[in-house]
Amino acid sequence: MSNIRKLIWFSLDNLGGVLFGLFSIVFIARIYGPTNMGYLSYIQALASILSCVFILGMDNVVMKEYVLHRDKKRVFYAVSLVRLVGGIVFFGAVFGWAYFFSKTPDELVLALAFTACVTTYFGKSSAFRLYFQATEQPRVLSISTVASRVAAIAYILGVIYFQLSFIWAIFYLVVYSVVAQVILLCEFYRETKDEVFPAIAESLRYGKQLLSESKFVFFSSILFPIFMYFDVVIIEKFLSPEAVGLYGVATKLVMQLLFVGHIFVFAFFTRLNQELNEQQLDGYIFRNIVRLMIYCSVGGGIFVSLTGDYIVHLLYGEQYQGAGIILKILIWKLVFSYFGALFSRVLIIRQWTSIELAKTIVASTVSLCASIVAVQIWGATGVATVSVVSYAIADLFAYLLFARTRIFFVVVVQELARIFIRPIEAFRQSVAFLVEGRQRYGH
Repeated sequence: MSNIRKLIWFSLDNLGGVLFGLFSIVFIARIYGPTNMGYLSYIQALASILSCVFILGMDNVVMKEYVLHRDKKRVFYAVSLVRLVGGIVFFGAVFGWAYFFSKTPDELVLALAFTACVTTYFGKSSAFRLYFQATEQPRVLSISTVASRVAAIAYILGVIYFQLSFIWAIFYLVVYSVVAQVILLCEFYRETKDEVFPAIAESLRYGKQLLSESKFVFFSSILFPIFMYFDVVIIEKFLSPEAVGLYGVATKLVMQLLFVGHIFVFAFFTRLNQELNEQQLDGYIFRNIVRLMIYCSVGGGIFVSLTGDYIVHLLYGEQYQGAGIILKILIWKLVFSYFGALFSRVLIIRQWTSIELAKTIVASTVSLCASIVAVQIWGATGVATVSVVSYAIADLFAYLLFARTRIFFVVVVQELARIFIRPIEAFRQSVAFLVEGRQRYGH
């Protein structure tokens, strides 16, 4: 499969999620208003922050194991057993925090916690999705995405037709999560039907081995969601659920675009892994991925900065006036988050997990402390600005602190210079990279 076809398949999987995400956000935001949107955004942020309880920093390690080992069921069952225990603790933690420490009405807590937890647990980090991403099967992911979104849209249309309450409306999250997982489950077992079921004791031993390998990333997995989502918790604490709703719609729009960085990584994961194993930290594939990320992120940032107010008004209406400036600020997280998607996986492949932990500690500390100060002085726009600066630290500038990773920063600067000094040559190289097939890599 050519590079561009693989990108298209991975894009279809993620684009389906983006279109559905936009539709569902507009559905909740327009019909149920900023306050209910704030309640939903807050609980979803809690679920993301506490997801480390079951993810345990294992994602990239699991993808590596799927690539290296022929016995896929062995990997799957080990991960599933570990995450089952973590999932139970996860739901209890989200419900307890929301019930005792938030401004969410008691009658909404259980429904919001349940839907947010199901969506997070069966989301991008499920053992099924990691398998199909690691083995580069975007077609399966795309089919599950489209089918699950169609089912959820049918549910949403039913909610609108029967004019159901907010509690019933949010269960569209459960519908699309469950449908997608059932499809991936069936395809996974079809592909691995000839493999022997591993013993529970063996799966537990292997699970402990994966946990041990993920120990440094585990601490990063605790800090990284705090770094990404705690701004919503801070806004709810110092401002109001309505302010969370305004911030939330801007954040969710930006989050819909974060998938692009991961597309480039997933589409070239096997060959990137091969290049890195040959001790090339600034090789052909790596440089081309960085250049493509620059094109997409900077282009998207400029476009949204010019049209942010219009986008918010078009999608959400006048009741969300004030979210436009937040969107214009937050969109620049794309530039750095795309690099983070690539560089973090390089650290895992090279087993430099201590660097991942150190940079996450630095960025999380800056983000948390600065956000608490900024929200009390400048409100939600101050928190948005701090968020962008924190991403810049975590996903680019922090790599200057370590001798082994300074090459990341150097490559970014070199590719930026190439784009501005020799724009035609740089563009042609990127197009050539996209259209070439497997033979360039000897397959």
